[in-house]
Amino acid sequence: VSDVLGTSAYVYLQPHLEEAFDGHEASLELPLKLADGTGLWTRVDFMPERSGAGQIKTVVATFFDVSDFRAKVLLYEERSAKIES
Repeated sequence: VSDVLGTSAYVYLQPHLEEAFDGHEASLELPLKLADGTGLWTRVDFMPERSGAGQIKTVVATFFDVSDFRAKVLLYEERSAKIES
């Protein structure tokens, strides 16, 4: 994982990845910087995959770009703050 995303991202992902290897689903959102310098918010879901005997075979990780959603939430919060003040 650290080879693909870099050491700094792995620091945030490691506890959630370990949780998945312990048999629990885990999710988090974090900012990532791409190789071209652009940034985005990413939701990462870790899901353990079990063998027929119930042992953890592997962990499947999915990554979703949630930048647009985060931007809309931030805009909503800013507008709400203006209305309240």
